[in-house]
Amino acid sequence: MRQGSRKKNKLQPGLESKIAGRTVHAINRSHIVLFVIDAEKGISLQDKKIGGLIQKAFRPCIIVLNKIDLLENSFDRRNWGKESRLLIQRELPFLSYAPVVALSAEKKWNYQSLFTAILLVDQERKKCIPTHEVAEFFQRTLHQFPPQPIQGKRLKIYYATQLKDKDSSKAPPCPTFVLFVNNLTLLKAAYKKFLEGKLRQTFSFTGCPILWKWKKAQGKKPLLIQK
Repeated sequence: MRQGSRKKNKLQPGLESKIAGRTVHAINRSHIVLFVIDAEKGISLQDKKIGGLIQKAFRPCIIVLNKIDLLENSFDRRNWGKESRLLIQRELPFLSYAPVVALSAEKKWNYQSLFTAILLVDQERKKCIPTHEVAEFFQRTLHQFPPQPIQGKRLKIYYATQLKDKDSSKAPPCPTFVLFVNNLTLLKAAYKKFLEGKLRQTFSFTGCPILWKWKKAQGKKPLLIQK
């Protein structure tokens, strides 16, 4: 796959912002975004900007590498899945949760893999983990890998649950977890990233970003997860 930025197209003043606005609108209306990338040209700066918009919108995503037939003589098909995932991890690390499907729209190659990926991600985005399983996950994880104390104080998670809404129009766009803690200032980005990795190892959520809502426990402490 060739790398490098595409040549900039000369657009009329204001046209680029209109296109960006339509892209954002389309992303925000989507249950699952099919992010199509030209496999021959590689991942451009514009692709990275669109990937950032998908991340910001917290939308489930499948990355589609189109025109793969133009590269059939330049890669080993047995390693293509691994190579494509490494490419995404390197160029679009914020979308590393998204499955990658290589296909040819012109020659109709590998469409079945795309349909399979869509069904899987749709199932994953609707997955609801019972609260007792969420609690057990955090109890086990925090016991095995407790957060480092900061100035003698340690982060404690009192209660955790997956946000659910029976009204589908109000449901969050991706798996969303609400956690009540003792002190928000003890919550560090590195530990949040670590917890998300462990959560994915346990519950998968293929193709879905995970939205965290961290809150300070007020008044009477909820059910204690971490002593």
